[in-house]
Amino acid sequence: MKPLVLVLTFALSCIPVLKETSAAPKSRIGLTGGVAPKAQLQLTTTIVRERSCFPGHLSLELRFRFRNVGDEPVILDKLSFVDRTLVSMSLKAAASKKYQQKIRAHLYADTFPVNPTDLSDFAIIGPGEVFDLESGQTRVSLFVSEGKHQSKDHLPPGNYFLQVDVATWTYFGDAKQLRVKWRDKGRLWSEGVTSQPMPFAVKQNRPIVKCS
Repeated sequence: MKPLVLVLTFALSCIPVLKETSAAPKSRIGLTGGVAPKAQLQLTTTIVRERSCFPGHLSLELRFRFRNVGDEPVILDKLSFVDRTLVSMSLKAAASKKYQQKIRAHLYADTFPVNPTDLSDFAIIGPGEVFDLESGQTRVSLFVSEGKHQSKDHLPPGNYFLQVDVATWTYFGDAKQLRVKWRDKGRLWSEGVTSQPMPFAVKQNRPIVKCS
């Protein structure tokens, strides 16, 4: 009996252990493999402008700050866009992925090319460097409550935390070939990234402005 136990113990010790790491959600477009161990990208957001175009609506125009916290250059798509908006009641709720509101972006398939032609639409972010992005694709729209008869999914006035899932590969083609082709420039990032929770407030009696 003892030799059999020793054999089983040895066999189990030879099974490789996979270390689970937290990774950013994958983009819905051009999904690729996991992030290389030395490539790490962090995203934070700030509010540039907020307005309500009609009752029950709150638009937040954001500035993305991508920070390379790894030890190799990262190649990032400048056309990266908000794929999903996540609103939490607290930092603890955000960490537990308990969201008060989740909004998925609605995109049209014919707006994405097959592959990029060159690096002109990409930024190369060196280790320790940051890249700021502000465009029409870094804006989010939230459903907010204006009275007692609003949906329970709408946000009443109060304090919240905002996160965004950002798609960082805006092409139909597979990023693997370009990752190999541009390897001397850095690591092509195509997996998407989720921003750090950012505090914001839904104000009561917000002014309604005319939006073009």
